[in-house]
Amino acid sequence: MSVRTKVMLAGANGSLGQQVLKVLLDSTSPSFDVSILSRGSSLDLGSQVHAYKTDYSDASQIAKILEGQDILISTIRSSPTSDVVPDDILLSAAIMARVPRFFPSEYTLDITHPSTAEIASGSGLVPKIALVERLAREGKEGRIEWTTLVCGGFLDWGLQNGFSGFHIKERKATLLDGGKQMVTGCTLPFIAACVVRAITLRDEVKNKRVKIAEVRYSGLEILHLLEEATSTTFEVEDTSTEENLVKARKSGNMLQITIAVLKRLNYNGSGAAYFEDGLEWGGKAIARKTLKEIVDEAVLVCDT
Repeated sequence: MSVRTKVMLAGANGSLGQQVLKVLLDSTSPSFDVSILSRGSSLDLGSQVHAYKTDYSDASQIAKILEGQDILISTIRSSPTSDVVPDDILLSAAIMARVPRFFPSEYTLDITHPSTAEIASGSGLVPKIALVERLAREGKEGRIEWTTLVCGGFLDWGLQNGFSGFHIKERKATLLDGGKQMVTGCTLPFIAACVVRAITLRDEVKNKRVKIAEVRYSGLEILHLLEEATSTTFEVEDTSTEENLVKARKSGNMLQITIAVLKRLNYNGSGAAYFEDGLEWGGKAIARKTLKEIVDEAVLVCDT
């Protein structure tokens, strides 16, 4: 009988965390003994999962919970307005508890790209960049193994809630910088599948930033598919990500600045959000949806 890998998942209540939890529980080869850390669980977990409560402020307290775990996966969304950086505390706790592997909650565009450093000041990306530097040090010193999945935008999530600029219910669209730049993105289930795939590829992903991508797209392509799926001509406006960033900085609101920085990097053609190699990562072991399938599903969700 094979030994089940012990995995602690932090942030299982979130949009991505729920998907990662599902894939972990459904996996049979390998199989996992799953526990979760949360501020207060609202999930019906039954007997399959061990749940532990924490406020992510005390590394020593979390370290006691982590003892005996093989892997710590974080899917926590850090608040750009909070002084507490959960992943930094989780990393300290994992090292204290001698957890061999850590997957931090970055799950965004490439924050190590030169264009990111140019405009990240004042945004919630700054602590994430600091964590990248700390991870490199800890990994080099052999204190822990880490793997960061760099996935670009959550395409399904962004289409369904309007974050991407497409308001499907209202049949309205805001194209960013003309909607011409090609970017790559992922659905939440795809990212979750990649997490589990990465677990099985320990040597290949050890102390590495792994770029993944499900589809490539432009804003204009999404607009065309939305109009095709709804048999409607959308009301369209164009906006400049550079101008939006200037406005956000003037507001002084860190959340607005962070969103503006992310959208600027995603659509300005810098390459911080386009991962050609990521489109091949995982090969046939991971199913990829087409852009049309993702758009059609978003329309179904929004119009139901």
